[in-house]
Amino acid sequence: MEKLYIALVTAITVGLGVFFFMPEKDFNKEFNIPEPSNIKLSFIEKNKANLSWKNNFIGKNVIVFLDDVEGNRIASFILEPNVNNIDIELKEGIDYKAYIRAISSQGSYADSKNIYIKFFNSQADEAIFRGEDVELKIYKKSFIEGFNTLIYSIEDGENSFIDISYFRPENLTILKSVTSQSTSNIKDVIFPFGIKHTGKEAFDFPKYMKVFYENKIYRDFAIRRNEKYYPVISKELTRDEYENIYPTFFEIFSENFLNIPVIQNMKVKLFYKDYKKVPSYAELWKQKPYQKNMTFKQDLFVIDDYITRNEVSYRMPEKLMNNASGVELKDKAVIFIHGLQFVRLDQDYNNNGDFPWRYNRRFDYFNSWFEYIYKNPEKFENFDYYEFIYDTHSMTAEEFGEQLNKIMDENGFFDENGYKEIYLIGHSMGGLVARYAANVQYRPNIEKIITINAVNKGSPFQNLPQLFYSELISNYTFSLDIVEPLYSILTKTINSIIDKKPLDISTEIETIMRKNPLLFPVLFSEYGILDTFQGGMSINYVNQEYLSALENKLYSNIPFNDSIFKINDKIKKLNDEDMYLEKTIIFLSQINQYTSKPHFNFTYSVLKAFSEVAGIEDEDMINNDGAVTLDSQMLEGYEGPTIDKTFYENTVHEDILKNKNLIKRVFEEYILK
Repeated sequence: MEKLYIALVTAITVGLGVFFFMPEKDFNKEFNIPEPSNIKLSFIEKNKANLSWKNNFIGKNVIVFLDDVEGNRIASFILEPNVNNIDIELKEGIDYKAYIRAISSQGSYADSKNIYIKFFNSQADEAIFRGEDVELKIYKKSFIEGFNTLIYSIEDGENSFIDISYFRPENLTILKSVTSQSTSNIKDVIFPFGIKHTGKEAFDFPKYMKVFYENKIYRDFAIRRNEKYYPVISKELTRDEYENIYPTFFEIFSENFLNIPVIQNMKVKLFYKDYKKVPSYAELWKQKPYQKNMTFKQDLFVIDDYITRNEVSYRMPEKLMNNASGVELKDKAVIFIHGLQFVRLDQDYNNNGDFPWRYNRRFDYFNSWFEYIYKNPEKFENFDYYEFIYDTHSMTAEEFGEQLNKIMDENGFFDENGYKEIYLIGHSMGGLVARYAANVQYRPNIEKIITINAVNKGSPFQNLPQLFYSELISNYTFSLDIVEPLYSILTKTINSIIDKKPLDISTEIETIMRKNPLLFPVLFSEYGILDTFQGGMSINYVNQEYLSALENKLYSNIPFNDSIFKINDKIKKLNDEDMYLEKTIIFLSQINQYTSKPHFNFTYSVLKAFSEVAGIEDEDMINNDGAVTLDSQMLEGYEGPTIDKTFYENTVHEDILKNKNLIKRVFEEYILK
């Protein structure tokens, strides 16, 4: 008992000694003083802002420190422990770093996260904001005349953000806000920002960033608030050290456009570490003809919603070939390769054992072809069938082709005991992938490469993202004078559908691309119609004459250091060195000025307008299928390929794949014969 008593006294004595003599950091750790949190910065008026926080520990004092980013002390404020906000005056253009310290009665303390602040009371040419491990480039067109700009950032893992707020210098009453006749000075709906990560963490992959935005007509009365993921434009496209992000605010036009109340303040919040990665996969699936009813989700394109759809499938996946599956090979093989798809961040929403296509558009691609195989089994006894299913965005067409070649090689397709004949059938970008796959090395048993409406020389549509060139954005004066041509396009499109007549919008397209070069690339990429990642950029146009003429017509008055529209050197090299031109069969089609499908009627007219604006007279560069020009489809200028124009007239880019007569011709004329 005595020993127990001595041990207890000793433990208490040692504990008290540790309590009174341990270093300050150990004391903090022991008592775990919670740091101030929920830090916010809000504009008051002129150059004043309010810094607020949540006190998680009521101690002796609270101190607010205001430094510059080099750590030099600018000001400090000692506050009572129950105070949780302070008004501060900010000088324009200074990079501030602030933090809040909670101090206990024993003198120990805990610091909040750093908050980085920058204030502008005028429209700057261009500016850089520096945060904990991020830099933000604010382009001239992202400052709004007549508004103060307050930027702050807090580093908090995935929740790290940069808050960019625009405020009128003077607060208006709600009555004045609604009835004000003053000009809003908001000249555009696109706000470009550059992002550069300066910390250790890297995010080098095709991605979308989470963005929150809102606009208000009076204090906390928001007329629009939203949160979504926007595509991040790579340094390869910006040709700068910054990636770019382009939030769009459709509801924030000036009151002269939509007659809405004057905007008093706006906010955009960039969560620069909250990224959704573009799904990446490249798989070769062995398929078997098989009839089965399938139920899956159908995406509603621009609307972020789905409907349930029933479909008859005429093939089922038999084996994934990526890991050298060692399956028994027949005499001949047909490999189907789909084309570029719209970007969907949830592309695996239909992914299960019976559905490796990821989502329905890829399923639809070749279902009609397998229907023909399924209904004519006697013709295909010596055939195996495969589909190359790939995300189309995360790698270039060349890299996807190399991946396909590697999988075939590892599974013995080209060996002495491999297939006697291999047929590659590719649509759109898939035609290019097929040609890249074959040209890794000459393989005698590759019997034919069949391309259907392929981007054999690229597509001018995929040159539009090159307008994200940062030098263009820095040197261009953007204008809201696009309202009238946009309205004209809408009116003409409706009339074209009603009257079933061609759509002529060349003048409107030229005006919009002159006045606001960002409009088309931003909107098309925001909704996944344009691919700003590696896949899409690997199928931009190869025709230098066309691109130079278009650029000179639109932007000749701006002295850029480099050309905006660049040709695709890799496609040109493939075309110049292709070992299989004599084995290539080309199917192509065009729209005869009008199609009943509104979206293809529009894209056909846009491509036609590009040619007319550029002053191109070559009909093959003007005529197109709504996605690809004829000269690209037919590999104009190269000898060797067989050009099959059987289904040439008035067929849009994707519908040709469901043409049963074309399917029959491909099989019976070029594979079974």
